[in-house]
Amino acid sequence: MYNVTPPSTLAVEKRKSPNRLTGSPRSHRLLNSTILFIFLASLFSLYACPPPNSTTSEPSIYTKLNPFVATPHLIPAWESYVCKPTNAYRTRVLEPYVVPHIKNRIRKVRENPIVRNYIEPVAVRAQVQGQNLWKTRLERPFKRGSLIAHQLHGRYVAPTYPVLKARINRLVAYVQYQLEHAYATISKLVSSHPTYAKLKHQVTPLYHTTKSRVIHGYHAIIPHVHRARKSAHPHVKRLSGQAYLRGRQGVDVTRASVIPRFAKTLETGLEHVEKIWERISA
Repeated sequence: MYNVTPPSTLAVEKRKSPNRLTGSPRSHRLLNSTILFIFLASLFSLYACPPPNSTTSEPSIYTKLNPFVATPHLIPAWESYVCKPTNAYRTRVLEPYVVPHIKNRIRKVRENPIVRNYIEPVAVRAQVQGQNLWKTRLERPFKRGSLIAHQLHGRYVAPTYPVLKARINRLVAYVQYQLEHAYATISKLVSSHPTYAKLKHQVTPLYHTTKSRVIHGYHAIIPHVHRARKSAHPHVKRLSGQAYLRGRQGVDVTRASVIPRFAKTLETGLEHVEKIWERISA
């Protein structure tokens, strides 16, 4: 006779399986938003803000691109407020921990035989071809277009910009005044109405009661949250290890097969481009 497992036992084993892990979409969105914020703060600190210990008066990228700055070396107050915390993050986190690791990884990638034997020669040839194309075909039209754009800006845009800026500032001030006046009028009417006083008298005790219950519930839930985090930590660690191994396998496959084929295809394409360019130049 065959040994058949009852369906109830299969259902219990399926529920007990450690591979069935579910996550809240809200927690995933929060994690992705945090990672995106850290990434943007890192880019802003490294490329947009001036270095923390810089003694020069060279403005940052955002100062150069800000149209509301009168002179190039006038640093606005909002930039100092934004760059101060990002520079603290740069000196305490990025430079001692992140930047050396990235430089080390870049050095290892450049020392890889595939990169050194296939990709770097193709990149050098592409750079030489690009420089030759720029000098022979593109540099003169680009300089001419830049000169024409500068002349148009000096003749038409620069004279009208201060007038337009003043009109925008007056419009913004007028709208702000009207909004503040409307808010004050509405607040006065609402606060003087007897229904508002009655509702406030009824809502205030309810607010204090709800606040005390929320605090009590928070203290009651915290131990369960700690226990859940401790129980989920081994599963998260195991999944991260599996993901790392899968990623390493993908990198090895890419290094062994994809990169050499791509480099060979790119080299063949550059050879065809050189032949076409020789025919056109001749």
